[in-house]
Amino acid sequence: MEGLTNLVTALRQRASALPTQLVYTFLTASQGHYDMTFADLEIGAQRIAAVLQSQKKARFTVGDHVLLWFSSNDNYDLVMAFWGCLYAGAVAVIVDPDAPDLARVVEDTKPCLGLTTSHFRHQRTLHKVKNAFSFKKDVKLSGNQDDANDEVIFKQLKWYDCDAKAGKLPFDSAHIKHLQSHGEDALACLLYTSGTSGRPKPVSFTHGNALAAARPFGWISSTNDSIVGWLSLHQASAWLYSIVLPVLRGCRGVHFNTFWADPSRWMQLVAKHRAVLTYGPPQALAMAASATSDQLAASLDLSCLRSLTCSGSFIPAAAIDAFIYTFTPSGFAPSRLHCTYGLTETLSVATSRFSSVALGFPTTLRVSRLALEQFNQVEPLEDDQDNEIEVDNGNTTDALRLVSCGMPLVGTNLAIVDPTTKEIVPEGIVGEIYVSGPHLSRGTWQKEKSTVAGARGTSSFCHLEGSNEVFLATGDLGALIDCELYVVGRQTDMILVGDRSISSHLLEDSVLHATTLVPSGGVCVFTEKTTTENKINATAVVVVALEMAQDFRGFKFGPAMAHSLCVDVIKQIWKDHQVLIGRVLLLKPGTLRRNRAAAMGKTQRWRITDKSKLNSAGVLLEYNRRHEVDEIIALRNSMLDGFLV
Repeated sequence: MEGLTNLVTALRQRASALPTQLVYTFLTASQGHYDMTFADLEIGAQRIAAVLQSQKKARFTVGDHVLLWFSSNDNYDLVMAFWGCLYAGAVAVIVDPDAPDLARVVEDTKPCLGLTTSHFRHQRTLHKVKNAFSFKKDVKLSGNQDDANDEVIFKQLKWYDCDAKAGKLPFDSAHIKHLQSHGEDALACLLYTSGTSGRPKPVSFTHGNALAAARPFGWISSTNDSIVGWLSLHQASAWLYSIVLPVLRGCRGVHFNTFWADPSRWMQLVAKHRAVLTYGPPQALAMAASATSDQLAASLDLSCLRSLTCSGSFIPAAAIDAFIYTFTPSGFAPSRLHCTYGLTETLSVATSRFSSVALGFPTTLRVSRLALEQFNQVEPLEDDQDNEIEVDNGNTTDALRLVSCGMPLVGTNLAIVDPTTKEIVPEGIVGEIYVSGPHLSRGTWQKEKSTVAGARGTSSFCHLEGSNEVFLATGDLGALIDCELYVVGRQTDMILVGDRSISSHLLEDSVLHATTLVPSGGVCVFTEKTTTENKINATAVVVVALEMAQDFRGFKFGPAMAHSLCVDVIKQIWKDHQVLIGRVLLLKPGTLRRNRAAAMGKTQRWRITDKSKLNSAGVLLEYNRRHEVDEIIALRNSMLDGFLV
């Protein structure tokens, strides 16, 4: 569909040319499904647009924000409401159904009204609203101080029910006013960031952003093609792949929401629906591989899959290896695994293996860990080079595998910039990743747009010297080798030990190798400043937070198990990285995994690193290592002294 300037025109053309063609299929936990044709979608969207345009009490005008608050079981109604907002000229604010701070969302976005379903509203009756959005009665960390305001906000905001699939949509479409004036610069929606480094922020996207992000997928051209997804539709990648692409490419989007309960179902549905495209974070690839037996993998036919897009910041090579090993017997071609770099502000796509000339196995690079950690340099090693080095009085193998995220997409500019001087660094030197392109968002709503300044400004959107383009300073660290991007980690997630800078992901992987008591995704490593007599010391303590597979406090030997686990974790991290752990937190089952489910498989570290967020509801036990013990001697002699709290 060439020459498009907005998403509404795309839907109207599809509904006219392919009225009975399926555009969405939503699978339920009970193995049921809801189908939607292009005609169904257009009619439903028109009805919702009519009620928005007819609002008098809410005083709706074109460009107003409308809150879309739907449970994960109401995705049928959610996409109908989203397209209805576009038809009416509204800006859709798609909200995480488990958002812990609805009051903050309303304060951020100032919606004129909200759309939901009667079923979801019944679940969130007014006297239960506080508990529905609160972390306090769950087995996770308390992440919100504004829960008391949610009930007030819920009462004040005007809500309309959109039970489209139940036939309860009470809207009259007779007087719908079709907007023909949508341009590429018109706002389409606000999506929240995953919140890995701080509170989730609303990011604005235009029709042009969506059209630009969809261009690399022009190879999807058949009405028989399908896209399988499972991420929550409030996330940027799911919004692009599962909501926008099916309309722009004329294919079918198949969506299910039970991945976290059964990761093996992902590839089963890809095979069943003959999907040509699916997507997910790297952690999901490892989980799917772990949950799929050899017998099940052999029964699947994944030869239909033309692209598995693995998008994230740091992509562990082990996750890629595990997926390829498990699903190659299923007919999955390793060349179809496309590792990409992106974040919410770029709609999860900035670089991709689509841009690489030679497609084979995903490219990995063996680099010197010493050069990376101490000198911020990506130094490739020869295939047979596996040096033993000495780091902080400990021996380790000087080899680390980094995964290539491919080359910048057409029209996308990428630069590696020194975080301090803001100057572009040479190839092979690690710096902050800067991205620019037509798919790049306008920034955080009512904040970033007004603060675009020079490269030395405080905004994450800035100009580089000698360029008029607006770049996003992503906060991620990486390097270019042969024009391909290798991501090292997030700047705020790096663990500083002496003159070394170590990615927290590497330490977390070591923990998973040390014990089977911690589930995949149940580790978070961070640093905190020590305090003495109300003074903050310069020395940082490395802390490991572990989610337990079971609450063992009632076990006969529970405290002994906890002590042994903490000691094993500390020893393993020392063995692999020569990093001393000062504190270990044992968290209740579900604490981190639910946190990761809400953030596209990534840990919202700010909820954990802030001490005020840790309360007795989330922490089972705390292990503190005694610092007066000679640490190096104790570790080497397999002895460690500490105490449980």
